[in-house]
Amino acid sequence: MEIMNEKQYTNPSFAPKMTEEELSHQNNINKVKGLTNLGNTCFFNSVMQCLSQTHPLTQLITKQSRKGAHFNPQVLKYSGENALSEDENDNLTVIQLNKGGPMMTSLAAFLKEMHSDVEETITPLNFFNEVVKQFPKFEGMQQHDSQELLRDLMDGLRSEEVNRQRSAIHKHFGLSKKTNRIAVPENVQKKLKLYDRAQNHTLLDKIFSGNLCLNIEKRIRIFFKAN
Repeated sequence: MEIMNEKQYTNPSFAPKMTEEELSHQNNINKVKGLTNLGNTCFFNSVMQCLSQTHPLTQLITKQSRKGAHFNPQVLKYSGENALSEDENDNLTVIQLNKGGPMMTSLAAFLKEMHSDVEETITPLNFFNEVVKQFPKFEGMQQHDSQELLRDLMDGLRSEEVNRQRSAIHKHFGLSKKTNRIAVPENVQKKLKLYDRAQNHTLLDKIFSGNLCLNIEKRIRIFFKAN
């Protein structure tokens, strides 16, 4: 491994060369903006700075928070008595969603402002007020834990999206929340089961969730003690 001395490290000619694609990407990223402290809201601002620099999240929320955004079920095929025929599988269509919930649309507006070319400092009051509506414990401009805020924020956004996707499924099949599903045709019931599985997979899950895989290896050692 090559070790640079101080002179080499500070000399730009020794810096790793960036490809044209990397330079283009770097030039297209807006400067990081400051956030106004609303009164002991450093815990909030730090989380929002991190989220605003999670670019896949920004892009997905901008696209999916709008009315008419697509909900692609990405269904998993059942087997056995719940299996669908090829024709039935072909009829599992992409569904259009209504506009995102209050927190999602407010977050989308905040992220759009953070990535705009105007203002070097943003006042995140609108989104903060929306968070407080959902989680009153953050009211009062008191100090709080950033990790607790992030967890509640992700849970709140995810709940909004699950309800949004569930409502779209009901509308797609002409059902209401009070509809007795046992009374609907059997082929529709099968489809509903598949859509129900997909409704819990939101854009938050696409970015932040994963599968935990554990490989457990047991090693048993037996020791004999001589008398």
